Amino acid sequence: SQGEGPIARLGWLFGWVRLAILWERLWRNLWSTVAVVAVFVSIALFDLLPHLSYWVHWAVLIGFAILGAVRLRQVFKEDYAVTEKQIRNRIEKDSDLAHRPLTALKDSIVSARAGSRNEILSSESLWQAHQARAAEQLAHVKTPVPKPGLAARDLFGARFGILLLVVIAVFS
Repeated sequence: SQGEGPIARLGWLFGWVRLAILWERLWRNLWSTVAVVAVFVSIALFDLLPHLSYWVHWAVLIGFAILGAVRLRQVFKEDYAVTEKQIRNRIEKDSDLAHRPLTALKDSIVSARAGSRNEILSSESLWQAHQARAAEQLAHVKTPVPKPGLAARDLFGARFGILLLVVIAVFS
């Protein structure tokens, strides 16, 4: 197709955006597992477990193991496949590109068999102009950064409290 040239030149960007989307999906699921491990490490560093009775000590250990396994299961259960369409949409959205130029460059004209030769030529020249405008917009493409969206999932800021707990435990 005519539009493969400009898009092919953005191969590195497509690879970067694929990694960014993959990281966002992975981190959304992985952060809760990291939080469980961080709380457990903090409790261990504060040396709290030996002060508990034998059965409570084991209950806490088993509870953390189960909670960690459940959260880790979610990490492996998720589908992390990133489609080319998702990559194009992300680039177009983050770059504020109007009229989806990456999608337009992947499209092809439907051949107009019916109509006069002039109608066919004018529709082809219109299509070429459309493709050229779409290719020109690619000069304004921005490299998106990963946005895992943890703030929306962690309304109370627990991740910062957990980080603070780990820092205090390490230095105490």
